[in-house]
Amino acid sequence: MDKYKHYEWLVYIVDERSVGKFTIVILSDGEKMRSAVLSKKNANKYNRNNKDVLKNLWDLAGKYKGQEIKDFLFNIKK
Repeated sequence: MDKYKHYEWLVYIVDERSVGKFTIVILSDGEKMRSAVLSKKNANKYNRNNKDVLKNLWDLAGKYKGQEIKDFLFNIKK
């Protein structure tokens, strides 16, 4: 993939969860975080061990302009 050679940063998976019919993949590049929401059928098409596929997921997650996904598991009360 020659068009991605100018990227020096690394994209990695922070978390991956299955919610109903969907798989939510949380990605980070060290500064920003993005989430890719995939159907379970499409989630199997992405090999998340390949850095080129992670770059494609990062671009896909940047196109999604949905609502914020709230995580109630880490609700900390003071």
